[in-house]
Amino acid sequence: MIYDREGTMHLVAPMDVILVEAVGKRARICLAYDTFEARASFSEVTAIFPDLMRVHRSYAVNLARIHAVDQASIIMEGDEAVPLPKARRAEVMQRIRALADGELD
Repeated sequence: MIYDREGTMHLVAPMDVILVEAVGKRARICLAYDTFEARASFSEVTAIFPDLMRVHRSYAVNLARIHAVDQASIIMEGDEAVPLPKARRAEVMQRIRALADGELD
């Protein structure tokens, strides 16, 4: 469970998370059905969802919700573009391939 800025509790299933973005000292959580700013920090939220992959200093994504990857970004479900630094591209592609091959759950 995660609390938003107003104190409303959200029960979030890990597979519903599309991405988490650091926004100042808080985290913006983008779900399949909603987006909200959490009361918690980026690192606190990503600790709750250890299956998310940190692809940028400000972004963690659910690999199963990636729609496309180009040279500079990852396009997530809902057409949200996440920056992809060159240094992380090979690792991200390796994890996506492993997921597609059934090596990751």
